Amino acid sequence: MDSYSKLDGELLFYLADATWRSEAMKVLGQTDETADLAECPEAQGEPATLLRIAYEARQRALVRWKAEKDKV
Repeated sequence: MDSYSKLDGELLFYLADATWRSEAMKVLGQTDETADLAECPEAQGEPATLLRIAYEARQRALVRWKAEKDKV
């Protein structure tokens, strides 16, 4: 695996995470950017909401990034 592929997975995760965190903070009325939203079940969103779509995209990106890190 070349370093660009690894970077792609990492970048994809950071973008997906930022998108999800932004939507979760908006939906939950959260203002503390350091809050551990990943431990908050309501931050996963309800089915068919933008929050759930963002959460699921984040989870897929996390799996990809971890798989890419394990290949190195």
